Amino acid sequence: MSEMERELGWDDEIEKDSGEFILLPEGDYNFTVESFERGRHGGSEKLPACNKAILRLRIDTGERISTDQS
Repeated sequence: MSEMERELGWDDEIEKDSGEFILLPEGDYNFTVESFERGRHGGSEKLPACNKAILRLRIDTGERISTDQS
């Protein structure tokens, strides 16, 4: 189970994030937050029930425009 003692609230800050991401080369990128939705994770073997943010981002890398939802 997680080392966290409590669930994060919407106003809490994240000090260490997950390692699951796409690493872009160093630089500045134009991006747009296309949507933001507050949700709830129902819990799993690795993570207890908690708040979650569902974001849809559009990132212009200069070579292509990428969209992702997390």
